[in-house]
Amino acid sequence: MNLINCDFQKVAGSKLLKALKKELYLNVGEPFTQLMVRPQKTFEGYQLDPATHAKAQAVLQYFSSFGCPISMLRLGRSLSPMNKFAGSILSDEFAQTYLIYGFRVMHMFKSDFTVRDKLVAYIASVEFRQSSELLLHYIQDKKLDAEAEVIGLALTGMARDGPSILKF
Repeated sequence: MNLINCDFQKVAGSKLLKALKKELYLNVGEPFTQLMVRPQKTFEGYQLDPATHAKAQAVLQYFSSFGCPISMLRLGRSLSPMNKFAGSILSDEFAQTYLIYGFRVMHMFKSDFTVRDKLVAYIASVEFRQSSELLLHYIQDKKLDAEAEVIGLALTGMARDGPSILKF
């Protein structure tokens, strides 16, 4: 997988970007991983799950740029044309990239005691199951390469019951 950079954070607009920077500034004293794991489903009135609006996708990209695995997974799902609840900005390649990196970061963070409870709760969610379903679809149908730890974490997500987000 080639890493391609496409920054669409400016879609958020100056007011929303200021709010994002303020949010980060207000939480600067928090441990890094605690700052980077954001399970909140809204920001400044924009729904982040599902992120069907381009501004919501820009918010997720902002938080993803600081390493938030939940934001990476949400953004990956919202970018995927395979998702029934996809956002305004669509790209299979970007969806795959954000999903794989989100699972990698989630795997790295899951042993960190400062965020463990948040991640365990998130891994038990329907939202995580939907990210797992989409990633496993890309691995199987698009021949996406993934590490065993990432596949294992995605399979853990599929052990939960929940509605499918795939279009077919």
